[in-house]
Amino acid sequence: MLFELYRVALPKLIAAIALCTFAMLAGQYAHAQNSGAVEGVMQQFRIERAANGQETRIAAQNIKPGELLEYAVRYTNKGETTVNQLVVTLPIPPGLELLSQSDRPSAALASLDGIEFKEVPLIRTIKQSDGREVIEAVPLNEYRALRWQVGQLPAGKTVEFAARAKVDATPARQ
Repeated sequence: MLFELYRVALPKLIAAIALCTFAMLAGQYAHAQNSGAVEGVMQQFRIERAANGQETRIAAQNIKPGELLEYAVRYTNKGETTVNQLVVTLPIPPGLELLSQSDRPSAALASLDGIEFKEVPLIRTIKQSDGREVIEAVPLNEYRALRWQVGQLPAGKTVEFAARAKVDATPARQ
C-alpha cells in the first residue's frame, strides 16, 4: 500500500516541484553590462504530437510525469543603446531531464549547479573499486542549467532561447 502511494503520488509531486521551481527561478537569469533596459519573459510549454507528427506548444499551467516540456526565454532590449556582454541562463529544475540537443540556439553551455558552466556533454571522472579512473558522460537528468553567451543586444532587438525536458515519471528509490 505504501509503495503504491509512492509510485503514484511521488512523480506528481516531482512534477509540481519542477513547475514551481522554474517559475520562481525564471525572473533573474540574464546578466549584462548596462542591462537595465533588457526585459525578459520566460514561458513553459507542454509539447503535444499529433498522429501525423505535427507538434503543438501549449502553455503549461500544470505538468504531469512523463510529459515533454519546452522552456523558452525571450529578452528584448527596450533601451536606446546596445546592451553588452549579455549572458542568458535557463534553469532546469530537479525532476526534469534535459533532452539531448534540444537547446536553441545550439552550443549552450551546461551546469550541474548553476554556477560552473562547461561545454556539452558534461563529463566526470569516476574512481572504480580497483582504483582505476574512468571518464563518463553526466546523465542529462543531472543538468541544472543552460547558458548562452549572447554578447551584444542592439536597441529594439529580441533574442530567444529554448530547451526541452521530460518530466521524471520514475519514483525515487530508497
